[in-house]
Amino acid sequence: MVNIYQSTVVIDIETTGLDFNKNRIKRVGLYSYQTKQYIILSDLKEVQRILNQHDVIVGYNIENFDEPFLRTKGVRIKGKILDLYKIIKKRQPIIKHKFDSLTLKNVCNELGIGEKGDINLSVLIAEENTLEEKKEIDKYLKQDVLITKRLYEWLENTFYMLKSFLPASDARNYGHLTLSPGSYAYKVICRMAELPELYNHNPTEEKYKGGFVLDPRMNVIKGNIICLDFNSAYPHAFMMQNLYNKYNDDVHKKKPYNGNDLYTLSGTYSTDELGIIEKVIQKLFALRKEYKKNNDPREYAIKIIINVMYGITGDPRFLSVFNIETASDCTKSVRGWLLYALSVFEKEGYIIIYGDTDSLYLRDPFNDMERLLKIKDKVIAHIKSLVPFPLDTFDMGIDERIKSMYFFESQDKKKVDPKKKSYIYITQEDKLIIKGLAVIKGNSSRLSKNIIKQLTPDMIKRNDIFYKKDVINKMILSELEKDITIGRTKFNIKERSSYKSTTSIQYGILEMYGEGTHKLIKNRKIGAGKGVKYCSLKEAKNLTIADLDLSTIWEELNPFIKKVPVRSIFSF
Repeated sequence: MVNIYQSTVVIDIETTGLDFNKNRIKRVGLYSYQTKQYIILSDLKEVQRILNQHDVIVGYNIENFDEPFLRTKGVRIKGKILDLYKIIKKRQPIIKHKFDSLTLKNVCNELGIGEKGDINLSVLIAEENTLEEKKEIDKYLKQDVLITKRLYEWLENTFYMLKSFLPASDARNYGHLTLSPGSYAYKVICRMAELPELYNHNPTEEKYKGGFVLDPRMNVIKGNIICLDFNSAYPHAFMMQNLYNKYNDDVHKKKPYNGNDLYTLSGTYSTDELGIIEKVIQKLFALRKEYKKNNDPREYAIKIIINVMYGITGDPRFLSVFNIETASDCTKSVRGWLLYALSVFEKEGYIIIYGDTDSLYLRDPFNDMERLLKIKDKVIAHIKSLVPFPLDTFDMGIDERIKSMYFFESQDKKKVDPKKKSYIYITQEDKLIIKGLAVIKGNSSRLSKNIIKQLTPDMIKRNDIFYKKDVINKMILSELEKDITIGRTKFNIKERSSYKSTTSIQYGILEMYGEGTHKLIKNRKIGAGKGVKYCSLKEAKNLTIADLDLSTIWEELNPFIKKVPVRSIFSF
């Protein structure tokens, strides 16, 4: 395990309610890395004394709950706060796991760190407790501190390798945990390229055309489907075309580059030699190759930097690398590569299914991998012949081999283009992959997730995802008969000033249940709302299945209901 800074303390509090002003703190649990002891206290003066002895204070959702609650009771945290909730939320894109929810219990459960205990809330709410109840609270609190400590140590162990690339001051300030991937990459690039780390704190967003997405050409396809993926497409676009190194008549001698037969770039770029940022990216690529060979965990840190380089180029906050023309030319060139690859494979008799940013999905009617790879090599060789700085590392790999693929209208009403990035496929390795659908979202119901989990082995066995509606309906009723609250929906309710409309369901929930995270049951009988209502899990115990509103459940499960596809290709 990575050494933890000894002047660190983990804290959790138990209160009689969520209101900082009305409710009181019952008990405070702490674990000190100095003394290696768990401490349970009710004396807030003693809590203050212990906190003053530590420089780093660790908690889960501590900034939104524990710290303000303690502050209203006169306890001040003077050390650096590490809020594990915020760290998990910030690190989720690079943790190889999509959490159902970000509660401490769920995060630790899904990471396999351990089980968080449960307690009867009435014990906490009560103003006075029996001796047995006090023991129960202390046991529960110690479990919470223990699980928070384990999560903190997991995060330190998982991300400690990020420290080695950061400037020393950021490494000391826990930047390996607290920085967003973009901010982390920017600091590393500035340090390695010896650029000033400058920021625009009042940025104006500048828009440009992003990655290419090809509309799916059919709803359902079965057969030998191959997903080809350009390896690190955006970093290679930067390096092979020198997109950070703008052409300057007074400095550069050779003919400038502004595109090729596939596309014309907006900017003109030097062909003399690679620029300083391109050289840094190339150095990182070489380091990553060496680290991967030696199983060095620092390979993961480089992967993060490489993956977000394009994003920070188009982000006006990061002044030293921001250039809207460079960002636009990067996406334009990768769009050109993908369209070129698409046209070549189509001419060779492959059925093009879908394309997304740097990936191309096609059906191989020849069932001949050697043939496909030879065509792929020709595509790569031609693209490399058109750029000023071709690299051996540029290639297309087989990202996935698929048995069947299904496309749907997006369930995200905010999406401008409803058919993009909403699909399901079954791989040759018998894995069910779901992209962009409501059933995998963090706020989707446990009921829907349970049903898909139960059906997955059968879907893989049949190589088909569709079921008659009555089959799904029977599963829904069976789950609800076991636990009527399983269809609950999670709401994160903010303070009153956050809501402009007093008629919104969120405002109604605020009025009835207060601020905070609430798991509520959609129904037609009791709770917050008019017509459709949301009630607490406790209130739901008095409902029957007939009282429930299952419309959200059906929306989540709708893609799996058997329908007649409009455009389908079946190949066996």
